Amino acid sequence: MKSSLKFLFAALVMIPLIAQGQFTTKTTPQVKTTPALKATDLKPNLIQANKLPKLEQPQILKESDISKFPIITFSPEELERSRQKSWEISPRKPFDTGVSIIHWGTLTETQFLMTPVIRYVVNTEYNYQAYSMRVLANLQQGKDYKLVLNVEQKSFPANSTVGFKVGTSEFRMEWPKDKNEIIILFNNTFTGQQVIDITPVQVSGRRESIDSKLEFAIKSIRLEELK
Repeated sequence: MKSSLKFLFAALVMIPLIAQGQFTTKTTPQVKTTPALKATDLKPNLIQANKLPKLEQPQILKESDISKFPIITFSPEELERSRQKSWEISPRKPFDTGVSIIHWGTLTETQFLMTPVIRYVVNTEYNYQAYSMRVLANLQQGKDYKLVLNVEQKSFPANSTVGFKVGTSEFRMEWPKDKNEIIILFNNTFTGQQVIDITPVQVSGRRESIDSKLEFAIKSIRLEELK
């Protein structure tokens, strides 16, 4: 048993990590794609999760572009909504029915680990970074969903933010100061595979050599369909 576990975790350490679950939907309606929402279009209580025109590798982002993503919050009433069903993944259970992940980073037996992906460009003084984790989930049209990241606080500094791209909507959440969860809420606009990208964002004004050593640790990822 111990040897099989060692083999499992050795396989999981490979980069990128791709954990696939099996799931099919009964119907696959034709869906019209829509352009990315502007920051002013994002509602404070619910993100509109549209369908991406096509699935691509995460794009490299300028720090100046990331700073334009709105920092949003959700109302306590919305966060307390009851769930109808849920899925959960972790390093020890890296897939669930209908949910898969791609992780551009490393992991331990208990945590997915990410650091800001930074590229220093000579003569421009820009730092670049891309999304570090992708969650793929088969969801239903018109349903509200909650994504919960169970995080480790100790390594990532205060006043940092976490970037998200849910379908075509991009925004940021503040790194929790006294909690161990980051929660986002969204409404899915189609039936099929939704794409959720996640990245740690470095603190403005910090040196590249410092940020590249920071760890962004996720213990588990839970997705809930809300009533």
